[in-house]
Amino acid sequence: MDIDRGRAATLLARLSVAPALVLVAWLAVGLPLLFAGLFKAGPVIALFVPVAALVLWLGLRDVRGRAPGPTPRPWWTVGGVIAVAAGFLVFQLVMVSEQIIVRRDPASYVQFATWLTDHGSLPIPQMRWAFGGGDPALSYGSPAFYERGGVLVPQFMAGLPIILAAGGWAGGTPALLAMSPILGACAVLSFGGLTARLIGPRWAPLGALTLALTLPMMYVSRSTYSEV
Repeated sequence: MDIDRGRAATLLARLSVAPALVLVAWLAVGLPLLFAGLFKAGPVIALFVPVAALVLWLGLRDVRGRAPGPTPRPWWTVGGVIAVAAGFLVFQLVMVSEQIIVRRDPASYVQFATWLTDHGSLPIPQMRWAFGGGDPALSYGSPAFYERGGVLVPQFMAGLPIILAAGGWAGGTPALLAMSPILGACAVLSFGGLTARLIGPRWAPLGALTLALTLPMMYVSRSTYSEV
């Protein structure tokens, strides 16, 4: 029984760390390829798989479930945290905010990610030909996209768009928008593991649920904000 509880604690600890490690691997592969103008699905996925395997192996091999005091680690704590994260994901997918016209940050990230999904390079050319050629009366800058010389430069950094692009490759704009709820569910899962380590494993599902029910968490993870 103690062995099983030890395994439950280790599983919860590793589940709560794994999302961050996967994102580290994705960004470590995607950012250099973007700098090289080669941010395409084929090269990114081909490099991501071995890098993610290495990062997960290095990051999880010494992770063990630890909590204050001699509190046992029952399996229901693992299932409870997973259930809360899964329920949060479903709710956020139903309520996802489809902000694609640039008025605030979320839509600017969506437009940035959409460009990366289709083209895989920066900066963004002005494509004056689409407007019948250059004209002194035309300005190509817009909210969150600066006109600089003959190109457009996104206002925000590329980290979140690089992550959102994975959804764009998988299923177009709907899947791209779904990436934020997925990130939010991963955050809830990780917070459950943090609660187990700082307070105790029996409190892990409640800790995850508490974060999931907070308005800021629900708000930012149903839109493509970088804060999540």
